[in-house]
Amino acid sequence: MSCLSWNCRGLGNGATVKELRDLTKSVAPTVLCVLETQVHKTRVEGLKTTLGFDNSFAVSSSGRSGGLVLHRSEHEGVQERSYAQIEGFREMVDVCSLHDFEFLTGHASAGSRLQRTRARA
Repeated sequence: MSCLSWNCRGLGNGATVKELRDLTKSVAPTVLCVLETQVHKTRVEGLKTTLGFDNSFAVSSSGRSGGLVLHRSEHEGVQERSYAQIEGFREMVDVCSLHDFEFLTGHASAGSRLQRTRARA
């Protein structure tokens, strides 16, 4: 799995979108995080398919500042994680006050994977 993060300082013009497309094509990341999009979330969510991703989560900018998008690809070869790995991840999500976005993708979250792993043990 690879991740590409870019503070693009605005996705409002075609040249920046083209640069993002070229960068994504050459790097082929599993996860793409674009910060400071400076546009409404529907604009960056619309790039999901163009950039070759299966899922996205976006936050609109506030005027000409902020805005972000996370695009994620589904890849074969995803393997089940051990109880300890999932428990460690879940703990870090809680400690850092992060959120598990199962509702965005429809896929099992770390919490539900942890429950499944516990049930098998």
